[in-house]
Amino acid sequence: ENEKERLAQAVESLSDGVLMVDTKYELILINKRLRMLLDVDEGPKIFDVVNALSGKFDLRSKMEEVIVRDGTSDIDEITVNERTLQVFASRVMDNEHKKPIGVVVLFHDVTDARALEKLRQDFMAVMVHELRSPLTSIKSTAEFLNSEDLTKMKPEELRQYLKTVDSTAQTMLELVNDLLDVAKMESGKFEVICEGGDVGSVIREMTETFEPLAREKGLKLIADIDDNLPSGWFDKVRIKQVFSNLLSNALKYTESGEIKIKAVAEKVNGNPMDILISVSDTGIGIDSEDINKLFSRFSQLKAGIKKSGNKGTGLGLFIAKGIVEGSGGKIWAESPGVGMGTSFFFTISLGIHESKDKPNLVAADASVAKRIVKPSLTGFTTEKVAQA
Repeated sequence: ENEKERLAQAVESLSDGVLMVDTKYELILINKRLRMLLDVDEGPKIFDVVNALSGKFDLRSKMEEVIVRDGTSDIDEITVNERTLQVFASRVMDNEHKKPIGVVVLFHDVTDARALEKLRQDFMAVMVHELRSPLTSIKSTAEFLNSEDLTKMKPEELRQYLKTVDSTAQTMLELVNDLLDVAKMESGKFEVICEGGDVGSVIREMTETFEPLAREKGLKLIADIDDNLPSGWFDKVRIKQVFSNLLSNALKYTESGEIKIKAVAEKVNGNPMDILISVSDTGIGIDSEDINKLFSRFSQLKAGIKKSGNKGTGLGLFIAKGIVEGSGGKIWAESPGVGMGTSFFFTISLGIHESKDKPNLVAADASVAKRIVKPSLTGFTTEKVAQA
């Protein structure tokens, strides 16, 4: 009796849906997971289960098949209540009397796996497009220059062709670098090396870099930096990667108005706790349902592609999240809604000297400057590496 009870408890706690019937097709057990997947009440009859699967899977025929045949079924894949399930049935034998006593049917939820597979397929399709377009441009320009008498071409005209080649090559290089960064994260080789520094000077440098691009689109690019902004604790190379991604996206999805970078010290009881950075735009905005998808791997929101006509790998924000969280900060996005602009926020820890003699503050660990960043199910994990 105790063994039966333990078995029932084990089946009830399984992450897969399970049901068992006897040779008369009377329902012996059905676990909680399967009741949830099929949306049936507690204590259902076999007819309730069959009805829940009606038009999607012939459960009765499958059970009859495994009893009279070799005892196992092929794996079927069905969709029930917007969940993708793999179904496998197996005969249960009475070893003493060598006869079947029932059938166990397993329902394995592969919805997330199929969604990831679809994301990967979409990602590969985008990748092909992203690589083919610049390669075609470079090839066409090279073929044209090859067929022309360059001695008769004006220097300015030649420079324009070379500028096109340089620009498209840079696009390809950035794409490859993104792919390499994600590969490093996956393999646990992506490093974030932090040190004290002036965040304000980084913001001013990035503003100068992107200002010509903003001016070209008729946009204002504004930097608003606190007068007494404390020094931060960050990777001076990687942080520029974060700003570059956020500013590139803001430019890509904003047709009019302004882009504003703001940096302030977040304070508690008058003492700075960390540095809050925001990059806000007046662009196409984001639906509230899509906010949480922004930082996912291989994710590029369809709304953004449709409204702006821009395509991309969707890796930039994923990498930015890894850099920020690997540096001990947080990153998130807010938007009032579609057509109302978007604001990205992230935090930077205070520099070492900003927190000394202030025991109530959370300071960066001076003995640890390097961290290895790895993606996890909920975000990123970091592994500290002590410096010699």
